[in-house]
Amino acid sequence: MGEFVSYLNDRFVSIRRSVRRHGLPTYVARLADDLRRAWFGTQVSTVFRRDLTGEVKPIDAKVPLTVEVYTPDKRDEVIRFLDPYLRRDVVERHLDEEGWIPMLGYHEGRLVALSWFSPRPLYVESTDMTLDYGEGCAYIEHTQTDESMWGKGIAPAIRTRICLHLQGQGFKEVYVSAGDDNTASQAVARKCGFVPHEQVAYVKRPWGRRQIRRRLAPEGAAAAASGPGAGPR
Repeated sequence: MGEFVSYLNDRFVSIRRSVRRHGLPTYVARLADDLRRAWFGTQVSTVFRRDLTGEVKPIDAKVPLTVEVYTPDKRDEVIRFLDPYLRRDVVERHLDEEGWIPMLGYHEGRLVALSWFSPRPLYVESTDMTLDYGEGCAYIEHTQTDESMWGKGIAPAIRTRICLHLQGQGFKEVYVSAGDDNTASQAVARKCGFVPHEQVAYVKRPWGRRQIRRRLAPEGAAAAASGPGAGPR
């Protein structure tokens, strides 16, 4: 019972922060859209692949940035940084149960961004799929950047250093997923040397649901993955 009450309290805090951050009309509109998508819609994501067997060049940010791998002593700092975006229980589950590791970016001694990576298979929530490309593969999840650092090349700087870190640990490939309407995330993937590898879709209708996977041919991958609405319908 206590855990359930704690969960409800976390949800209430999350809702209150979202309303304060975006405004009530925007929050209600997003909630209505989420409910519609839960019963009728198609979610499409492109999975990007980066080969780690060759040279991996780091990309520098437009501002001085120190990048380092998460260590347990950074736990409270990471939770505080993510507090406006993710509930505490979600962050703790990422760290403790799901095996995700943050790569941290500091500017002038302040944590300004982080990106998650893991050797465990990647769960793509929008398509309700778990992607496992086999031994020697690792995965990158979303990057969270402080709004004051937007447009300063923080995400590519952190992601290329994740690639270097994984390469040093002996991984051969790394994958990242980006929604078909998330052009910014797809642009970051390409800038970091990732190429479209596969398209995954989750088709939802009131009478049933189905999942679709489609391998992208190298010569036509970029064209197939570009633009909102690309992929299966």
